Amino acid sequence: SMEGAVLTLEQDSYRFTGKEIIPEVSLALDGRTLEKGRDYIVTYADNLRVGTATVVATGIGAYEGRIQSSFQINKAEVDVRAYALMDEILENDTTKIVCNTRDCTFTSGDPSIATVDSEGNIRGVSAGSTEIIVSQPESESYLAGTATVEIRVVHNEVVGTTVTDGRVEIKCDRCGLVIGNKTVPSRFVAYWGESFQDYDNSNFRKRYQVGETLECRTSDVSNSELREIEIISLDDSVVQVERDMYLNFIADGVAKVVVRPKYNPAIGKTFTFYVGNATAPDEGGSGDNQGSGGSGDNNQGSGGSGDNNQGSGGSGDNNQGSGGSGNNQGSGGSGDNNQGSGGSGNNQGTGGQTNGQGLKYYDKNKGITIIISNIQRKEAVLTGVDNKHAKGKLTVPDTLKVKGTTYKLTAIGKNAFKNQKQLKEVVIGRNIQTIGDNAFYKCTKLQKVTIPSKVSKIGKSAFYGCKKLKNITIRSKKLTSKNVGSKAFKGIHSKATIKVPKNRFSAYKKMLKSKGVGTKMRIKK
Repeated sequence: SMEGAVLTLEQDSYRFTGKEIIPEVSLALDGRTLEKGRDYIVTYADNLRVGTATVVATGIGAYEGRIQSSFQINKAEVDVRAYALMDEILENDTTKIVCNTRDCTFTSGDPSIATVDSEGNIRGVSAGSTEIIVSQPESESYLAGTATVEIRVVHNEVVGTTVTDGRVEIKCDRCGLVIGNKTVPSRFVAYWGESFQDYDNSNFRKRYQVGETLECRTSDVSNSELREIEIISLDDSVVQVERDMYLNFIADGVAKVVVRPKYNPAIGKTFTFYVGNATAPDEGGSGDNQGSGGSGDNNQGSGGSGDNNQGSGGSGDNNQGSGGSGNNQGSGGSGDNNQGSGGSGNNQGTGGQTNGQGLKYYDKNKGITIIISNIQRKEAVLTGVDNKHAKGKLTVPDTLKVKGTTYKLTAIGKNAFKNQKQLKEVVIGRNIQTIGDNAFYKCTKLQKVTIPSKVSKIGKSAFYGCKKLKNITIRSKKLTSKNVGSKAFKGIHSKATIKVPKNRFSAYKKMLKSKGVGTKMRIKK
């Protein structure tokens, strides 16, 4: 008989799980432990929902009768998780709370800063910070739970157009508040190409061939607060500006380019370049010159002869420019070690009798610049994108056709998208294997990026300072601590979600933490 037997449960209370709870049972009679399945069987009742559950032990074999006990199923704690699609918004702008539970309610900690409706839609009211409290009410199976989401509302600062005593007014165009004023440049310099001469001296080559690129570096020497200097093409059909730094000459013609402080354009400077078959008014001179038309030694310009010419039409050794002969740099050179366009021999550049490797090419339809890195394998590196195309969603193509030959884009070069403030999403082509140092450095509006399966190297600070980058998908299984550079993901969104391959989850979680991924960021399979 089971009379006098003692039934013991491993514990007498449990949390609701949504599944039947089946605790382990032990049964003892007269100091002897009975064996489950030989001496008795166990059945359970009411063991799924919150409340009191029953366990019954029924004797079998040499034992008969039954004995029962009970245990409690309590309400479970709810893990409320929530985040805002954007944790910083402008006054009068909106964003939305996303929550992992149903029937949650939303309350603003300070409605004078931000309001929230029953659907979780937030609207910025005035500059400041507040919390949105997300509440999950108590239910039949769960206790009440809460989460908080911090929201920062900022002024939309607009810089005035009137310069007074070297300053412009800063005003919020949403609420009308005058925030203050800042100084603007009173003097700046522009440095062109590799010679870096002060722009006032005009010591730079003015003639270029289609496909060539000229670099311009600018500096505010008046140490102002609003130091941004912009480069503007007055004719995009002849020259296009990329990243406020590079001039891409894309067609024959006279190209006029303005370099000016963005907030003090009145002191800007206009530069004129002659592309392809366009005729410069000062071509054809002679002498030991810098500029155009020199002959003799160390010429810069067009039409020079002798040694070390820069320009067009030079002859002799070590020429830079167009039409040189000897060891030329530029266009039209003949001999060895040429750089530029139109040269013959072991040339580097555009239009020469070369093997094509090292050719820099600008595609005006896609707005990207590439350099051919391997002519045999037909591979190229993306080195930049122009401002016109660096907005919203941008797709890095799998391939690009250059003069009838299709090249695979296998790398995103160093600094390729650095400081592009209008990019929001980048789709990286499937042939990309390398993402260079600082490739997306401080793309402050970038929110989403997918790293394709062939990527085997990510450079240092590649996504550094992309403070709104909240969704990253990594499809590559080839990444390690050695081939991902330091601070590669430092400064991305504090609550970013990073999806990684399932079979690389543990390794990638450890690696990403060492490359700047913070403790609040979520890494998932």
